[in-house]
Amino acid sequence: MRTTKLLLFAVTTLTFAAAAFAPTTAHAQAPNFRTYQSDMNDLIEVVDAWTAEVEQELEIVASKPETARSAEFLSLIRRGHSMAADMHGTAESAPRVLRAKHDTATEALFTMVEGLGIMADGGSASAIEFGAQHVRAGLADYSRAIRPVRFFASRAR
Repeated sequence: MRTTKLLLFAVTTLTFAAAAFAPTTAHAQAPNFRTYQSDMNDLIEVVDAWTAEVEQELEIVASKPETARSAEFLSLIRRGHSMAADMHGTAESAPRVLRAKHDTATEALFTMVEGLGIMADGGSASAIEFGAQHVRAGLADYSRAIRPVRFFASRAR
């Protein structure tokens, strides 16, 4: 009886010890915040340059609506979609406290891209204005949402 208790105690202790030191899937896939900071630091710089270009294009298209169908404008849309997809891809490694802001910034980029697409597809002044409203709303949402992400990312420098 004593041997059985001792054996049971030893097995239980070894099981708990193995469980305590075994890598878990949650730990193995834990986000690497340094990588997130570095990736976002680089991506934010690129997106900032793109949003500045978008703001310039809004002014140009307001005075010359035909530029919304130019190759440069379509390139702007493609690049924006690519950046929004990159933002979406980095969301999983975002710290939990930043995830909602990161997701909002990503959605805002997709909203801008959608608005630019409406501007490019529409031929009328009302379609261009409707698309521009989407773009401006996306710019405002992005600007608000990216602030804490930008602060966190800037700490990687």
